Amino acid sequence: MASAGKILGIGLSKTGTTSLYAALQRLGYRTITFGHMRELGLEDWVDGDFSRDYLAHVDAATDLPIGTYFRELDERYPGSKFILTHRDAEPWLASVKQQFETNPNPNHAFHRSVRLGHYGVGVFNEGRFRRLHQDHINAVRAHFADHPDQLLEIDLFGSEGWSELCGFLGRDVPDQPFPNTKPCQREPTAHRSHMRTSFAIPVGNPGGAKIENYDTVEEVLRLTPTSIGAQRGASCSIVVACHQVPALGRGNGRACACPSRCRPSATMSRSTRV
Repeated sequence: MASAGKILGIGLSKTGTTSLYAALQRLGYRTITFGHMRELGLEDWVDGDFSRDYLAHVDAATDLPIGTYFRELDERYPGSKFILTHRDAEPWLASVKQQFETNPNPNHAFHRSVRLGHYGVGVFNEGRFRRLHQDHINAVRAHFADHPDQLLEIDLFGSEGWSELCGFLGRDVPDQPFPNTKPCQREPTAHRSHMRTSFAIPVGNPGGAKIENYDTVEEVLRLTPTSIGAQRGASCSIVVACHQVPALGRGNGRACACPSRCRPSATMSRSTRV
């Protein structure tokens, strides 16, 4: 069952796990984080069966539930390197409280299972979370006490970053700032060149009539990425949903009458998931 070693970020959510994810990507590692694991489902792991290799296609993973399963993953992927991101209790509690209160009842079952699996509750409780914050650090340290070379503790909210991470992984320090994609903080302008933004643009005639002049449409589409990129300092990808839009109160829309050079989206809702 054992597989090749991985790089596993086992810090709690809101401890810089997204920054770590971005940093590992910049070092060239194929890395996934919470959203990717939600797509994978991890059903077998949630049920306590770690025989399935959900990480076969990647080099690294960060965020919960990786931190929840650090003991099992140490056995599942022998020789792995584990990175414990941590953060002072008070700002961490404030950030997690905001996260839970903003989204008290996640729609996705995976999200709910991750919360219950690690915290044991679906709502924020300061006393419980304060205890769990320190309990997690203590449990990780105890587990790796006899093989400390596999564990890096790092405070990405302090002054630590590339030097500690690259020293642990045996990699050269990149000539660029450490990613600053931390909870409750906006990505600084200096880092935005590494971001990619996606947009869905519906193109249609509100009156429901066929669009005749596609030269104007194409000119708008040529200018849009340039304009957005100039404002955000980011590269952009564009999905065009080209179809006829019915007038208000006229029922369902009709099939797209686009010329061959325009490939229509199947549905508007699908086109927005870029």
